[in-house]
Amino acid sequence: MAKKVFITGASGCVGHYVVQRLLEETDFYVYLLLRDRAKLQIPVPSERGHLLLGGLDRLEEYGDILGQVNYVIHLAACWGGSEAEVHRVNVERLMTLVQLLSLERCDRLIYFSTASLLDSQNQLIPAAATLGTDYIRTKYTALTQLRQHPIYHKTTVLFPTLVFGGGPAQPYSHLSAGLKGVMTYAPLIRFVKADGSLHFIHGYDIAQMVLPLLMDPTTQELVLGMPRQTVNQLVAEFCQFCRVALGWQLDLTPWMINTLIRLFRVQMAPWDHFCLQQRHFTYRAIAPKIWDSLPATLPSATFWLK
Repeated sequence: MAKKVFITGASGCVGHYVVQRLLEETDFYVYLLLRDRAKLQIPVPSERGHLLLGGLDRLEEYGDILGQVNYVIHLAACWGGSEAEVHRVNVERLMTLVQLLSLERCDRLIYFSTASLLDSQNQLIPAAATLGTDYIRTKYTALTQLRQHPIYHKTTVLFPTLVFGGGPAQPYSHLSAGLKGVMTYAPLIRFVKADGSLHFIHGYDIAQMVLPLLMDPTTQELVLGMPRQTVNQLVAEFCQFCRVALGWQLDLTPWMINTLIRLFRVQMAPWDHFCLQQRHFTYRAIAPKIWDSLPATLPSATFWLK
């Protein structure tokens, strides 16, 4: 009998890549929980899956299904709105979801968090709970509560870094959707440099890792990202892509940035100010090329690689 997978957030960018991979490479039967059927661009044959409408608000209606599934992939999240709404979706609905699962039947929960919660050693940043946006704070709370639930011992928590992705068959990620607007600033971007670094990853690459993680019985928390890139490397590559030559570059030091903020009276939220002081958003991250090269016998801790 085919394994059953319950997926939230399937109509998003990463969700599309994940569902496509499952349909193409497994015989799993998928249950897709959707707020808006029109946003799903993937055809799901009736013999391979079922669409459940209403989103996280109707989880209780699908309690019988949740009690029978073998795997759950929880991608859905609330990015904005009222503080109460963000907390309800990101924390309360998550806990409702896990309460409806059968600890005996459910073999694996994959929960998507965010790398913004972590420091360079992949440990939670306390400031995320106090200074973070509503989204960041609720993701912090959700993870701490999930760690206390019995299902955590069958859970893999994924912390994606900056996510690119999208195309004719998938919606664009928030980052990719904003690139077109950024490209108009290429003539100005080429004149700046700054001390900073980050990771990014593509939605397709995330989907490549989800399937083997469903089969892995180990409790893990993994940051998903390609090798670290400096801001100056990205500026150079961006200008090359836009066919704009690098010119003389103004070094945006922390002192200069803070001076400009005061001079132009830029209003910044506490989390924005905290991130500006951090500058280096680097983690012990994994990506498909690293994943595929690891021997199957290595312990899970070995996956914490740069």
